[in-house]
Formats: sequence, structure tokens, C-alpha cells
Amino acid sequence: MKAHLRTFTFLMALLILPALACNMPSGAATQTAPAAEFTAAAGTVAAQLTRQAAGTDAAPAQTSTAPTTAPTTGVPDVTPSPTSSPTPPAGDPRQELGEPDWVDDFSSDLRWPLYDDDHVTMEIVDQALEMTALNADGWESWMVAVPRLQDFYLEMTAEPEPCSGRDRFGLLFRAPEPNEGYLFGINCAGEYALRIWDGDEYTVIIDWTPSEHIRTEGENRIGVMARGASISLFANGNLLTRLTHTAYDRGAFGPFIGAANTGDFTVRITEIAFWELD
Repeated sequence: MKAHLRTFTFLMALLILPALACNMPSGAATQTAPAAEFTAAAGTVAAQLTRQAAGTDAAPAQTSTAPTTAPTTGVPDVTPSPTSSPTPPAGDPRQELGEPDWVDDFSSDLRWPLYDDDHVTMEIVDQALEMTALNADGWESWMVAVPRLQDFYLEMTAEPEPCSGRDRFGLLFRAPEPNEGYLFGINCAGEYALRIWDGDEYTVIIDWTPSEHIRTEGENRIGVMARGASISLFANGNLLTRLTHTAYDRGAFGPFIGAANTGDFTVRITEIAFWELD
């Protein structure tokens, strides 16, 4: 599937600009200080989303909308009884793996090479990374951070602003270079997909697939477990699918965003974390 525009914007390049190292914070109570080998150059790259074969990138009928306020009825407010927290689903990696080896709660802006261009803006606001896709033109933008992971569970917690259809966001992982890697994303219609960008074109591994485990409103926690050629995708602790794929066996990671329906589509990311697997 050929990309309509094969122009990349490199704001920092791994290996090319090794002096531009991320200054990782240390000693913060809410963050795990990274090991020395995790401190390395970071890169960013923006790539245009390829319009998929006839009809596959059209906005589906299902959309999400902002919640509305219930009308006033004159009935006195009733304080609800306390309820227990939802039980995590069986097999939730976050519950099984314990404390992450690396976590960023965006209390600092030092771990990511934030940038703005004609397609995207990125900034830290109120302890969250806000990424905004400026145009509903199918352009996807991402940035990457090192370490380069091989076997891992990687997780991101994020909440989109009101959006619809195939406005999407997710994780780039096992990126050997800033302009290559796997992309696991979810969209505002409650679907997920897995693709590869090889620096020249997209390859669809899993086309957009609906799942009851993806919320079309509010916060989602999405994760990727990669061990050798085995890749498992999760949403809110639930296994979506497991597959075998061997395009890339290690690399950097980062968040991505793309808008197909909504201009100024914003995603608010409150945490990215990973666990290294033996």
C-alpha cells in the first residue's frame, strides 16, 4: 500500500545527532530513574497516513461524543453508596508484572523531544502529554524515545477529546529507526489495528477491528507485549489478539496520533511505562 506522500520531517535523528541526548530526571518520587544505558538521543518523525484500499479508511457509522449533563428534575440529590473498584480482568499484564522498570507520568518535559509543525503540536500540560493532530487529512505523527527494547510489555494510558470515526492514537514500538516500526493504534469508533511503517509504505497486519474492550469515550489503557516473534495486544487489561510477526525484533518506542475526521484532534496521555521481560 503506497503512501501518497513520502516526505518525512526529522526534527532529531538517532545516531546522526548523538549530542542531543535526553536529560532523564532522577530521584523523582513518582518516576523510576532509568538505567544509564537508557539515556540516549531521541528522534521524531512525522509520516502521512496512507489512505487504505477502497473504503477501509472511511469514517464508520459509530462515533463518540462528549458526555452531556443530565437535565434538572427538582429531585433532591442522592449520595450513592460507595462502590468497590472494578476488578482487573484476568491476565492483565499490569497486575501480573508488578512495578514497571520505567515509567513517565509527565511531571517533567525532559524525556521527550516535543515539537510543533504543520501537522501536529505536542506539549506537557498539567502533568500530561497533549498531542494534537491539526488537520483531518490522515497524517500520522509520532516521536520516539530510547531505550531500545527487545522483549517487553509497553503500556500507555490516554484519553482523547471528542472525536469520531477513525481519528486514532497509539504506540509505535520496536522502531529500529525513527521512521520505521510497528504501530498499534485504537480509534474513536472502538477499533484497533496493527501496521508496519517501513520508511516507505504501510503494511497492514491487522486491519481496523472492533472490540468491546475499547472505550469510545473516556480513558483507555493500551498495551503491547512482545517476546521474540510473539506479539500480544491489550486494551484496558484485556487481551485483544496474539500473533507471530518477525519484521522487527527490537527498537525504540513512542506515542502517535492521526486525525481522519476531526481537525484539532487532541489526545491527553497521562502515563507511558514498560516492563522488561526475561
